[in-house]
Amino acid sequence: MKKILVIVFLMVSVSSFAQDNKRGTIKVKKTAVAKEKTPNLAGYVKAGQAPMFPGGYEEMNKFIKKYLKYPVAERKAGIQGTVKVGFDVSIDGKITNVMILESIPEASGLEKEALRIVSIMPKWEPGMKNNKVVKMDYVLPIKFKL
Repeated sequence: MKKILVIVFLMVSVSSFAQDNKRGTIKVKKTAVAKEKTPNLAGYVKAGQAPMFPGGYEEMNKFIKKYLKYPVAERKAGIQGTVKVGFDVSIDGKITNVMILESIPEASGLEKEALRIVSIMPKWEPGMKNNKVVKMDYVLPIKFKL
């Protein structure tokens, strides 16, 4: 009798741990120390306009290409990749709160150069939301390629 009860108990407990098809996929919520940001802000600002480099995206790329100095140590080591820099664009267009969001391991020179590039940028056109100029977050991926 005890054996039957144990078998029944095991069958019931095992069936309660069976996979539920409705919960078969795991949703992962992205969290980080800094706010989650996206370089393509289309749809990010509802009823508004994202901050913009003076002259637009193409001018920003020209600026980066003109002033970017590939760090010597990383060049010699053949290190390349993308460093994501996050910052705020204030209501007057100044860039503030510059920080590294994603980097390449053991490539501190790339981080420093990415921060330097963002810090020398001219004032941006501030973002707007509900027809008001507002401070907004922005993420800029800077690619280092040999």
